[in-house]
Amino acid sequence: VEYAETGVDFISMGALTYGAKIIDLSLKAL
Repeated sequence: VEYAETGVDFISMGALTYGAKIIDLSLKAL
């Protein structure tokens, strides 16, 4: 269970970081 929760947190952090990069690039494009 702990491993599963850690995996979810890891994926969530990765998604947030990926989303932040997309937003950053979008702002730079503007």
